[in-house]
Amino acid sequence: MESGFNPEKVQVRQEPAWVTLGGETPSLTTHVPSAEEVLNGACGVHFDSGTFPLRDPDLFLSGQIHHHLSNWKDILVGTDDKDILKWLINGVDATDFFRYFKGNFKGRFYDSDIPPNQYFQNSKICKQHVDFISKELCEKIAMGSVKLLGAVGECEPPRIVMPLTVEPSKPRLCHDERFLNLWVKDLPFHLETLKDILD
Repeated sequence: MESGFNPEKVQVRQEPAWVTLGGETPSLTTHVPSAEEVLNGACGVHFDSGTFPLRDPDLFLSGQIHHHLSNWKDILVGTDDKDILKWLINGVDATDFFRYFKGNFKGRFYDSDIPPNQYFQNSKICKQHVDFISKELCEKIAMGSVKLLGAVGECEPPRIVMPLTVEPSKPRLCHDERFLNLWVKDLPFHLETLKDILD
């Protein structure tokens, strides 16, 4: 990749940061009532939502979902989805979501339970957005959502390398998952609404 891209110089964040809904640095020594306490009127006073602490999205750190297991257990009380708790405790085994695939993809025949090793070239449009891609990849490495394995040819390559592409009107960095998705089970879901949560 051009434009001086050097992912080895990227510092991976070690700790997430906090910010209030109002954009200030929160006081972590002050008790902040939980959302449940506010909804139930348990705090006894008017709560200023602008002081509510949230993880700072500008300093996001991937992989933190497992760090507050006791809170997740409280949230999951009364639900019947044991898989979520299992994932929080043990992580997600991606092979649980694979299915057998037999068919063609881009003129090549496949017949296997799991996707075979495959390496794809990035989309041609990527050459027009090298600086943008470099910036996005460095940010994803810093936040821990992309792991740097090492230099090409000097480390064990991943099983599958999916091609990058760019949606230029936003712009947005994407990777084309069509190959991998051939082996992924179709698991429909729906997002909860506020009504679902409050009922």
